[in-house]
Amino acid sequence: PEELSRPFAWRYWRALPPRGKLGIFMNAWYRDLIASRVLEGLSDARFNAALHEIRQFEQMLTAEGIVLLKFWIHLSRDDQKRRLKEIESSAKTRWRVTDHDRKALRVYGKYHATWEQMLRETSIASAPWYVVEGVDEHYRMLTVGKILLAATQRINAGEKPPPRPVVAPA
Repeated sequence: PEELSRPFAWRYWRALPPRGKLGIFMNAWYRDLIASRVLEGLSDARFNAALHEIRQFEQMLTAEGIVLLKFWIHLSRDDQKRRLKEIESSAKTRWRVTDHDRKALRVYGKYHATWEQMLRETSIASAPWYVVEGVDEHYRMLTVGKILLAATQRINAGEKPPPRPVVAPA
């Protein structure tokens, strides 16, 4: 109830690390929005308003000196299906696959259209999205690691990270 009475970004604002520290948010302020759009039929108007609010929030964060790196780990529908089967096939990891995962795979097309719009509309100069191919775990980790390392080195050298480092495709 407390969160519902506040602006959407309030809970994230409260969780930001202090100046000079690193914070990592998995899915951050995008997860609930995407699920609401795909699974609950959030209207175009409300979805677009939320995207606008996110852009404003991220512009405010970067204006305050926060270096905001956003990664989208992409898997095609076939790759996602293969991954879920692989996880389900092992007794050690089977528990990780939920009904939500199965449903998400069934409505992958809706998710994909929503992701594309979200990526287009929230990739701003001061906080662009880095789309990383997610099939190869080593490539994925190396690519994200290189971007994080380059940004950290530039920050430690007193420079701002470049708006979009060049990342070689797989």
